[in-house]
Amino acid sequence: MARTKEFDVDVAIDKALDLFWAKGFEATSMQDLVDHLGVHRGSLYGTFGSKENLYRLAFDRYTAAGESALASVVDPEGDGEPEGVSVRNRLEQLLSAAIDDPD
Repeated sequence: MARTKEFDVDVAIDKALDLFWAKGFEATSMQDLVDHLGVHRGSLYGTFGSKENLYRLAFDRYTAAGESALASVVDPEGDGEPEGVSVRNRLEQLLSAAIDDPD
């Protein structure tokens, strides 16, 4: 009988993202991930398969967050309608947002 997960997969991906961001993919070992996430090595392999797969999931999370942030600046109403706002104004908003919050 399979054991239930004793950790939150989303939290683990977020923590892995932080570690990959700080150390880089090559410099991050599975032991680093085990220590940073507080999850047993077998659980990491059982859930994510490999360091590479965990990295892909973390990267997807990172790009999705960036796309969401970009969309909120470019189309704050979320309706796809620029309604008289010029491309220049949207780009200024985007660059201002990036300067104000580089993360």
